[in-house]
Amino acid sequence: MVVRPPAPSLRDLAGIAPASVMRSPSLGREVTWPWRMLPGDMSLVQQEIECLADLADQLRAEGLVAMSRPRRSVQHGREATIVLTLTVRVATPAEAKVLGHESRPAQDGGASSASAVPGVGVAA
Repeated sequence: MVVRPPAPSLRDLAGIAPASVMRSPSLGREVTWPWRMLPGDMSLVQQEIECLADLADQLRAEGLVAMSRPRRSVQHGREATIVLTLTVRVATPAEAKVLGHESRPAQDGGASSASAVPGVGVAA
């Protein structure tokens, strides 16, 4: 099992407050999200699929949805990284319900509190 560093918070990277609701659900903010590549000889295609799966998990955990297809770049070197750039926004209550997002105050009228996302660090 490979120990990976925690993923940076998409909300922090996009500057979206935890309990915020954007005025227009069709607008979002562009975010650049780094993903540390797995060590070894795994194919780049498989690494991209793993990266997208982690991105989907991160979006779901933070109550966000993607508004654009991610653009990908690869930073080679000792700590190789896939960098995804995409537009994200806060999920509407209906989207959050369909996607199984954790309940957030902005999505349920404040009835419950937002839970911390385990393993998510603050962006530097």
